[in-house]
Amino acid sequence: MEASFVGVDVAWKEGNHSGLAAFRGDIHGAQPVAFGSGATSLDSVFDFILAHRAETTVVAIDAPLVIRNAAGQRQCERLVTQKFGAAHAGAYPSNLTLYPNAGSVALAHELEAAGFRHCAAPDRAWDESGDWFFEVYHHPAQVVLFNRNRIIKYKKKKLRVAERRAGLDELRKLMSARMLGSRPLSRLERSARRLSFL
Repeated sequence: MEASFVGVDVAWKEGNHSGLAAFRGDIHGAQPVAFGSGATSLDSVFDFILAHRAETTVVAIDAPLVIRNAAGQRQCERLVTQKFGAAHAGAYPSNLTLYPNAGSVALAHELEAAGFRHCAAPDRAWDESGDWFFEVYHHPAQVVLFNRNRIIKYKKKKLRVAERRAGLDELRKLMSARMLGSRPLSRLERSARRLSFL
């Protein structure tokens, strides 16, 4: 059965661009079918997800989907930092003081209202059909999926332009070689299990 896979990197501020990508595939692999551009509102992110909905739709969101703590880190962020901090892949804190009205939390509510299930343990849901979504962490994913000891650095402001470009080029090559259609979903399933803390 073919499924749809949507990746979302939610912008922290309304008006900034969110990153969007959609893939179609099955147990043998997935191919990119669309990349979002101009998504500067939660409505446009939600519309992109719905436009690529299938009989089974999996949405991976790089943003906090549940924030209940007034300060400090969420438990999941502490666990990510404990496991991946040495690889420079720790999680930034999300709390109600920093993000009292996080757009990503609002997006999670919209998805639930549209019939998507919030799956806090995606490694347990690979055999389930239907529509579901979960939170992801891109730096730990680099470490696991690309078998690295450190993250690829390309975002920090203190990096020179040439260093950022080199990091992005390395990331693109790894994604092209290992993700876009050449790696079976069964391998991604095994990687997801390695990331499971629940």
